[in-house]
Amino acid sequence: MSYKNNKKKRKKKKKKQPSKRTNKQPNKRTNKQPKKQPNKQPNKQPNKQPNKQPNKQPNKQPNKQPNQQKKKPQKRSQSQEHYSKIHYEEEEQEDPRDYGRGGYHRVKIGEFFANRYCAICKIGWGHFSTVWLCHDNLKNSFVAIKIIKSARHYTEAANDEIEILKKSTKVNPESTSNVLRLLDSFTHKGSNGTHVCMVFELLDGENLLSLIRSTNYRGLPISTVKIIAREILIGLDHLHQKCKIIHTDIKPENIMVFKNIGKLTWKIKEKLERYNINIEKFLKTHQLKNDKQNENTTNKQENIKNEKEKENEDYKMLNEKEKEKEKEKEKEKEREEERKKEKENEKRKENENDKGNENEKEKEKEKEKENESENEKEKEEKKENENENENENENERERERGKEKEKEKEKEKEKEKGYEKEKEKESDLRYKLIDLGNSCWVNKHFTNNIQTLQYRSPETILGHDYRDNADIWSFACVIFELLTGDYLFKPKDGRNFNKDEDHIALMIELLGNIPKKFATRGSRSIDIFSKKGVLRHIKRLSFWSLEDVLIEKYHFRENDAKEISDFLSGMLEFEPRKRFSARECLNHPWLANLEN
Repeated sequence: MSYKNNKKKRKKKKKKQPSKRTNKQPNKRTNKQPKKQPNKQPNKQPNKQPNKQPNKQPNKQPNKQPNQQKKKPQKRSQSQEHYSKIHYEEEEQEDPRDYGRGGYHRVKIGEFFANRYCAICKIGWGHFSTVWLCHDNLKNSFVAIKIIKSARHYTEAANDEIEILKKSTKVNPESTSNVLRLLDSFTHKGSNGTHVCMVFELLDGENLLSLIRSTNYRGLPISTVKIIAREILIGLDHLHQKCKIIHTDIKPENIMVFKNIGKLTWKIKEKLERYNINIEKFLKTHQLKNDKQNENTTNKQENIKNEKEKENEDYKMLNEKEKEKEKEKEKEKEREEERKKEKENEKRKENENDKGNENEKEKEKEKEKENESENEKEKEEKKENENENENENENERERERGKEKEKEKEKEKEKEKGYEKEKEKESDLRYKLIDLGNSCWVNKHFTNNIQTLQYRSPETILGHDYRDNADIWSFACVIFELLTGDYLFKPKDGRNFNKDEDHIALMIELLGNIPKKFATRGSRSIDIFSKKGVLRHIKRLSFWSLEDVLIEKYHFRENDAKEISDFLSGMLEFEPRKRFSARECLNHPWLANLEN
């Protein structure tokens, strides 16, 4: 870590010792730095690519959009009309050249996925995928769908991510684990190949980095940071203890702040209004199109089935006709015999019916007389009942009117209570861990290059085997950043040393000397330490404890600085076996007496 007291000493001796590193004081982010953060992992992407993309893309896109919208919007092709015209102009966009074979899927607005999800607009993108806001027509809710590139190595990584997400969701399906849930997954065939798609719950918020930026990098209140710490530790404990999963990329960008699930954010609403898109009309029109398509497909299938059935029936008919002819001959003989018997029986019945008809006529006359007397009695009773019913109906109507008035009063009271509850909910924020795309199992690692540079643990830098508490080191760096607005460690390249050695030197200056065995036994220790456990290229260090940094540089009160440094120091142990677990952090006094 570089601070004011060290700056003067190192500047004076810069000419005599050119190998000495230049530790400039402020670690504070400038307004330009957030643009560089998506390229924080230098091992995955070469240094040339980040310089190419931002130079080309911003110059192309602003020129394309006004030409398409102002000059001739009527002559645009369907693909241009549907293709992601809603996006954040202030943010960088993916490279259009990646929309080729093995790359991104060309999503059309209104396109249906799995005959269920209707694409509305793009809400994010990354090196591996694009993320789209979609409407789930079965459950009538909004979701976020992550559409992976179609190349083979991307689909394999996506299948590993799906297994991890399914495990996390299965262990706690009620969304109380503070980890983003996977709702569905499927494959979708497009012009660039077959894409793996993952359906997530939609969170109406932003990541923690936007919250840090909103304070102009001055830090959040301690009470707010405590709540965030507790919620994220609950998520980490869920992953580490119950699921045996390591996140491997804890940073502010991968922690979401939100209020509700399944609702649209104000940013998305603004964009829909800007493009004059009414969601209700949009969904109705596209739902009708989907229904018609389903009807056409079902009709085609039914026609094919009917044709096959007719062919089978024709074959059967030929064989059956011959059999039927023989049966008809036999039936004709039987019918002749039956007709003779029927004629004889009819004669006998006629003689018997003549005698029975006379008796029945007498009985019918007696019944008619009885019915007439009963009808007269019923008429008299109906008149009496009608008079009584009219009086009762009037009384019931008055009662119903009174009940309706009472119900209206109760509804008004419920509305008032609902408004009060909504006001209370507005002040409540929730936090969730997202982006498990780089995650792995505790006992099965996919790569050794994990964690974003500023949040990287010492065991990762030195090449030791890592476990779930590598996430705890990154989490401690996030807490410091939330409190101060600055990175805890911001390593830089020097003339004779690289970022990894500078990173370890900053850790030693803040936390003290690193144990010799741990320093020298990693697979990459030779590049940084000598056999004696001394840094190879950085010889002079200036120590400044975490508690003193909080007091002298960031002007925290002494009591607060002691409590914070005690909480963070347990998570910033060099040796992983001595480091706090997520559950031990939750039981720390600094997080005591928090409201649920």
